[in-house]
Amino acid sequence: MKAVAARELKNRTGDVMRALRRGETLLLTFRGKPVATIIPCGDDRARTLEIQRYEEAWEEIENALRTSAPRFVSWREAEDTTRGRIPCNAVTPRDWLRRARRS
Repeated sequence: MKAVAARELKNRTGDVMRALRRGETLLLTFRGKPVATIIPCGDDRARTLEIQRYEEAWEEIENALRTSAPRFVSWREAEDTTRGRIPCNAVTPRDWLRRARRS
């Protein structure tokens, strides 16, 4: 299912209509959050397709985060790792962080 932002729907209505004519089902989003599903007329899925509410989906994400082990020791380590600030001689991000704290 292809996601379509509200602004894209406004600016490219013709493209959206062509996609629906081809039988595609579209997920309409507003500010990145699912709002509605657009299903072509006559599609049997129109009665059975159900999208999880944003609040329920976010709760599932939070529960998964609570039960999973953190990949980094701290936010600083995560930022440094993703921004490529770890020196080449560091064995692992955690080793680098320990060395940085000592200095």
